Amino acid sequence: MSDVRLRVITLLILSVSVFFLPQTALLGFIWWLIFSKQSLRLMIREVLAAVLISAFPTVILLLSSDASALIYGVKTVVLLLLAFWFGRSCSPGEFQHLFVWLFGKHGFDLGLACEIFMMQISHVFHDAKGYRAALSQKNKRLGPKTILPLAFGVTALSIRRMKLSSKLLARRGYVKGGTCKPVFYAEKADVLRLVFAAGIFVFGILF
Repeated sequence: MSDVRLRVITLLILSVSVFFLPQTALLGFIWWLIFSKQSLRLMIREVLAAVLISAFPTVILLLSSDASALIYGVKTVVLLLLAFWFGRSCSPGEFQHLFVWLFGKHGFDLGLACEIFMMQISHVFHDAKGYRAALSQKNKRLGPKTILPLAFGVTALSIRRMKLSSKLLARRGYVKGGTCKPVFYAEKADVLRLVFAAGIFVFGILF
């Protein structure tokens, strides 16, 4: 979705529908299948990642004899897939425009903080990909012995980048506030995705 405002609203509607209305979890997954716009290989990888992430809390609930454990697991998988879609669709500068549009000049600092956070997240994925490439060159695989060095290394690099970013802003004399003229681009497909998401929500309430 090109317009971040419509994307945020769509994500909120789908998340609320999936979390609070159990019967709409499958519809949320179908929405993701239709509108995620990615290759089949990447879709399979994201589904596997979502299942692995949600597996541990789901198993704990099953062991505690919680009858709703499987429903919880399905909800978590769909919510993670929606989060993957949202994160993959983000572009640099979008949240700066969004928060200034919402809160005026008071939203500039919030938008800047969000942009820095999103930049750090992208660096984390880039660092992890580089680490895995280095392991493959050494004929090693990601496992229990290599996951901890990866976690510590990525965390250390993220902290260092955050310090460098704050020092750079300080050297340029940034204190607070700034000027930003929000610009958004919406497509007909964006409205269609939002309409389908709203339809899922209405269906969950009525049925």
